[in-house]
Amino acid sequence: MKLLKDHDHMLIAEHVDPEVQHEFSNAERALLKAAPADAPRLADVVVAEADKAIERFTKADRPLSWDEDFKFWDFINTASTPTSVGYIVMYRIVPKIFKLGEVSMADPLIRTTPLMGLYILLLDKQFPQSFRMKLASELRTRASRVFKIVQKDQMKNVAFPATYMMLAYEKNPKAFVGCQEIHSQVSKKKRKKKHRRS
Repeated sequence: MKLLKDHDHMLIAEHVDPEVQHEFSNAERALLKAAPADAPRLADVVVAEADKAIERFTKADRPLSWDEDFKFWDFINTASTPTSVGYIVMYRIVPKIFKLGEVSMADPLIRTTPLMGLYILLLDKQFPQSFRMKLASELRTRASRVFKIVQKDQMKNVAFPATYMMLAYEKNPKAFVGCQEIHSQVSKKKRKKKHRRS
């Protein structure tokens, strides 16, 4: 993300509570465990669910703003509300901080943005599918480099999606690093027992 100006930083801090530990939705889990080829389709599901939630508080024919009422922001900062909803709201209110100079992985913003920024850009349905697939792949690649050198407890207070991606990495490191769909890794011992029973 681009460096926030004091005014933008103040407004985000006033409305969004970064300390809330949001629950992971099934749609978010599916997206972050998916292979990059499936990521755009599953990202659209995340966005569709967020739109449905947002429409409960706002009218569809007007843009979102920092002036939404207390109930709206209380919903955004509730633990049961997926983090993606808040990210999408922020993206729509202050799109300038995520604006790319060019739709390319070579764009300076792509090279410097944290995992959260890559994830938010992945949710933008206006980007070409091929570009969104590359974002999903970069998300995995960059996360893999970090997860190899940190412990799980060090990820406790980091921003989503790193929190859930760490769980997916632990579930099947080989598939995660290889940008494949994540399934539980079956140990050799379990495979042998299963083979004997059959």
